[in-house]
Amino acid sequence: MTDSKQRSIVATVTANFGENFSVLTEQGDSLRCFARKSLEGTVAGDRVLVDEQQRVILKRLKRDNVFERPNDFGKVKSVVANIDQAFVVFASEPEFSCLLLDRYLVALHQKKIQPILLLNKTDLIDEDSRDTIEAICALYESLGYPLIKLSAKTEQSLKPLQPLLAEKNSVFLGQSGVGKSSIINQLLPEAKQLVNTVSEGSKLGQHTTTTSQLFALESSGFLVDSPGIRDFLLWHINDLAVAEAYPEIVEQAQFCRFRNCRHQNEPNCAVKQAVENGEIATSRWESFQKIQQEIQTSKHNKLW
Repeated sequence: MTDSKQRSIVATVTANFGENFSVLTEQGDSLRCFARKSLEGTVAGDRVLVDEQQRVILKRLKRDNVFERPNDFGKVKSVVANIDQAFVVFASEPEFSCLLLDRYLVALHQKKIQPILLLNKTDLIDEDSRDTIEAICALYESLGYPLIKLSAKTEQSLKPLQPLLAEKNSVFLGQSGVGKSSIINQLLPEAKQLVNTVSEGSKLGQHTTTTSQLFALESSGFLVDSPGIRDFLLWHINDLAVAEAYPEIVEQAQFCRFRNCRHQNEPNCAVKQAVENGEIATSRWESFQKIQQEIQTSKHNKLW
């Protein structure tokens, strides 16, 4: 697609470096461009109109969707645009957090983006952590989430990913240190992503990827490596939408006494009864309550 009057072409943003961008044209050429100030918030995956001669992004084209997360300044930051599915990567190291995983699942559900869970570093699972990790995997699989177990060190274990990536726009999400860039290095050695290890002292992930970076796939589509994080707040999401992201709560909520039950202090709440009966996992109920409390607190403090 071209526009001879403006000498413009359509391209896809592969990375945002602040003052300039890297884009990939429909012809497969990589360009470094500047953008107008009005295009603030343009991210990897965005389709844009580029003045090829001036190397300037003229316009951001309509998005199919955009995955966002709040920053530390009370604003919502775009992470990646126009994706079909998200691979949420977790591992036994750094220490696994059900709360963080559930936050990702809530945010993806709101954007109607298909989540796929990836347990990485299976080679590091020992006898002390095996039962816990297996119980976590069984829980999320029972809730209907696709889950793949792999080790980025073993090329053979990555084979189940290949057909899932074909002709799809995908993003890899997860906390720092879980091995997102290592997986991408195995899938696309030409990507040459920087890889870092988990701090031996803190067991916290060390930030390596600093901006979302897009890589084109031979099978069409693309995959994006996003910066790792240690927390993912959800104060920007409507609290009523949170419950909809928990399939086990949706299933039980139909039996609540009140149609608009928030599963807090209402009488005859079927959801709370299901928690007491062990039909809803304690970890999931705790994360649900934590997220709800966070949203209510943000409303009280007028953060949004």
